Amino acid sequence: MDALQTATSNALATLLARQPLSPAKVEFAWQAIAGPFAQRATHGVRLDGTLLHVEVRDEGWARELEQAVATLIPRLNHLLGRGTVTRLVIRAAGAQPRPRGPTAR
Repeated sequence: MDALQTATSNALATLLARQPLSPAKVEFAWQAIAGPFAQRATHGVRLDGTLLHVEVRDEGWARELEQAVATLIPRLNHLLGRGTVTRLVIRAAGAQPRPRGPTAR
């Protein structure tokens, strides 16, 4: 099963590499790597430089997402291009944004 997931991910990355970086491409990549989480908990994403801003429904979902940052960023960069996303800025509805990622601490 891992081989199939790797092949699918590589094929998707190859197809996306041909497309310019756009909000739709970023949203598609987010949906592809975050899966059902993105549909249940996030209200959208936007790329600002190398920061990916993600708004979630509440603090509980923000914590869940924070625990996955180390996995999400490399997967996003696999689909969008190396170095495209360096950090996630996670914001629960009504709360202050919280940058997360390798350079956030």
